[in-house]
Amino acid sequence: MKPYVENLLKTLELTDLSFTLKKAYLKSRFTDESEEKIIKRIFEALVKRKEKQWKSAKAFLRH
Repeated sequence: MKPYVENLLKTLELTDLSFTLKKAYLKSRFTDESEEKIIKRIFEALVKRKEKQWKSAKAFLRH
């Protein structure tokens, strides 16, 4: 089971890195916004994307 744990840890590291990079990118684009607002932007985009994917999957399952 050790390889699964290692894969999970690597996935978490990549997710953290991705979040850090996205936050840095948005900070450079929206210099006047607070860090809290930028983090909120990231989470809103994540939720919007996941909702779109979920609705798409539901539509696909109906066919």
